[in-house]
Amino acid sequence: MSDIRWICRRNSGSDDAYIALTEAIGTAIVCVMSSVDVKHFISDVDTISNETRGTLFPKYCPQLKRAGPCLGDVVKATRPCMNDIIFKNVRAVASMYPDAVDLVCKTDGEIIFKLAEPKYKECVEKLSDNVNECSVPFAVLRENWDISNLTETQMGTFSGLRQCMEDKLNDCEAPDLIGVYDMFHSTLFRLATSYNVRPFLEQVFVSSVKYMSKLTENENNTVNEK
Repeated sequence: MSDIRWICRRNSGSDDAYIALTEAIGTAIVCVMSSVDVKHFISDVDTISNETRGTLFPKYCPQLKRAGPCLGDVVKATRPCMNDIIFKNVRAVASMYPDAVDLVCKTDGEIIFKLAEPKYKECVEKLSDNVNECSVPFAVLRENWDISNLTETQMGTFSGLRQCMEDKLNDCEAPDLIGVYDMFHSTLFRLATSYNVRPFLEQVFVSSVKYMSKLTENENNTVNEK
């Protein structure tokens, strides 16, 4: 937290913003604890399996949805600590929370368990390279864009980024992952003129998929040991 305090002081000129942020975080924690059975959620996630998913997802997904608004005051409190571009990124990523919960909870976590399949694991390993390849033309052309008045050509370039990702995912036989990408696509559109595309996809999209793929490792290891 000392780094955060330094950043808040540098950008706001005092410790007031940092104090307000820590208070907002404390309130958010209480809010989450009142919405989610955190203790049992953590232990259940550690042991999640195909046998338990039909019980656990219906139990916890509504709780996670209720916890979404808890993030609002924390996001607002970060504003004095950040410049306009970084705050815009934080707010945009936070806005994806409801969609992220819906995606993970769909069909009792189907996407998470698909990531345990060998072909999906291989595809996840290629994501970083695919992001680099697909984002190059977009990153080069977006520098002088006016996001409020995109031309037909610029819209085509943006659509081409998604199409490239879809083609890559189809090539490695993991087409369902385009649903994960689509969750970030609209956010990426809003950030198009203020943020480098590749780092956003690398840090948020790729990291999210890799994290989800690890959730089923315990079950996969158990199966392999039998």
